[in-house]
Amino acid sequence: MSKTLIIGASGQIGKMTAELLLENEQNVVALVRDKNKLSDLNSSFLTIVEQDLEGDFGDAMKGCDQVIFAAGSGGSTGDDKTVLIDLWAATKAATFAKEHGVKTIQIRFKVI
Repeated sequence: MSKTLIIGASGQIGKMTAELLLENEQNVVALVRDKNKLSDLNSSFLTIVEQDLEGDFGDAMKGCDQVIFAAGSGGSTGDDKTVLIDLWAATKAATFAKEHGVKTIQIRFKVI
């Protein structure tokens, strides 16, 4: 069975995507900064990884077939965090995905 890593799974797009996959009994790894934001998601198909995107989050991709990058720095952060998360973390995600043999990666970009 396939496994999907959702980076930014506690945000609007990420959480909605996780819910849809879990409803269809798909294995989901939810990478979030704060696992408490997913306390309402209960499924035997869900694994939550609490990790800051400023560090090395490549290990979360082990065994995943696809990655969905739905993380964003948020509207209240400055330009430095926007570049760090929206650009550099997305770039790192693509690099880590390649290193871990992930078949598909989807990245959502925010126009700044």
